[in-house]
Amino acid sequence: MKKLFLLLFIAFSLFAVNKVYSQTNNPILEFCTGTWCQYCPCGHQIAQNIQNMRPNALILAYHGPLSSSDPYRVFNGNEILNYMAFSGYPQGVVGRQSGVLDRGTWQGWMNVTSSYEPGVSINVTKNYNSSTRQLQVTANVTALRTIDSTAKINFVITEDNLVYFQQGSSGCPGGSNYIHSWVVRNMVTGALGEELSTGTWTINTVKSKSWTTTLDAGWNDGKCNFAVFVNLSTSNLTSGSPVLQTFKNGVVAPVGVAESEVIPADYSLSQNYPNPFNPSTNIHFSLPKESNVSLKIFDLTGREVAAYMNNSSLKAGEYNVEVDASSWSSGIYFYTLQANDFTATKKMMLVK
Repeated sequence: MKKLFLLLFIAFSLFAVNKVYSQTNNPILEFCTGTWCQYCPCGHQIAQNIQNMRPNALILAYHGPLSSSDPYRVFNGNEILNYMAFSGYPQGVVGRQSGVLDRGTWQGWMNVTSSYEPGVSINVTKNYNSSTRQLQVTANVTALRTIDSTAKINFVITEDNLVYFQQGSSGCPGGSNYIHSWVVRNMVTGALGEELSTGTWTINTVKSKSWTTTLDAGWNDGKCNFAVFVNLSTSNLTSGSPVLQTFKNGVVAPVGVAESEVIPADYSLSQNYPNPFNPSTNIHFSLPKESNVSLKIFDLTGREVAAYMNNSSLKAGEYNVEVDASSWSSGIYFYTLQANDFTATKKMMLVK
């Protein structure tokens, strides 16, 4: 009986470990909206609720149509509105698997697709020159399973906190100083993306793409974000071209660092989660005031394997850093946060 219990416990433990190690899928909602649209504020609120519930979700707001007076309707790649075949505003597509949805079903579909296993992992490096406003991004994409269909990669620039009039109704209030978020400014790779892989893409194989683009002088670079996502390519963009994974980051912010507007009372460095992990994990830290921050990761020999920030100036707030260890070996690692006079180190374990 004891042996049977032990075998059951081991089997359960292995199952639990596998669940912990699985990589998080970052779901995507793409929706059409317009400043002229009286029901669109309700769609915006649903999208905001999704973002609040799932901070890792990628949301893209396509303003249109081209025949309207919406000031955000003109952007590179705005043919996406035709390819998505929206028949009303606001409507959306989740994961390029749901088909065209009315706003009331967005949340349910986001819940479903967030549980899917991602087909790829996306590791991004970027460089932004604030003087020239030139953004350089390289995406290294690893297949997490063998993929036999054509895969496309998309690189998109969005902007938040745009203040402009929004038409509304009694149930969906707008206003003259309405704040617009997730506004797509530039689909750098075009409405349908660029080919990343054709034929057979073998598991654990890495494919890379690089882009250079310049932000428009009228955009607030501090409120601009960039996104990279990979989808399978079929003739049906809204239900037959599943998105395999997404990645998003601020144009100005260090890569992999997400900021919260909460102002903490003290400096702190939290234990990474999940831990153990494979291949990605999250590191959370808090800054009570503007600080010069370094966050570095070392192996057991003391060799630096990654530097997510190196004396970078960050304002007060709570931050989450997503660490991609897909190229590292299994083992014990240490991560150290230095912020002004505060220093803390914690241990984490990578198991492949």
